[in-house]
Amino acid sequence: MSRESNELIAQWQIEAGDASSPGCHFHSAVNQYGDDGLFPEWLKVPRLPSVLLTPMDGLEFLLGELFQLRWPQAVSEESEDRNSWAKSQRERLCNLLSWKLDIVRQSETTPWMALKKAKPELDVLME
Repeated sequence: MSRESNELIAQWQIEAGDASSPGCHFHSAVNQYGDDGLFPEWLKVPRLPSVLLTPMDGLEFLLGELFQLRWPQAVSEESEDRNSWAKSQRERLCNLLSWKLDIVRQSETTPWMALKKAKPELDVLME
């Protein structure tokens, strides 16, 4: 938001596509608004390949950015809740990264274009 006007100037988006999506299935972008940004409002790029999968993953990433020293300490304290979250997150990330690695290894074009065009099976995010 602009400090002077409280007007939205950009927002961070994390998105998952569907089978007809033209871009990378899992991606993030910083979309700007108005005429003063680096990219016009109608230009929805750059979309960057992403590994953040759920709103909670995004929240944890945000907390890690805001609290650079304290958040890693907080999630290093063992608890049943932390262990359960870590296990679930680990399995989802391993599934996603394994899928992406398979796409890269098997690509018949450049790896980036293979990732851009690839659409995962529905169970790629399942534990």
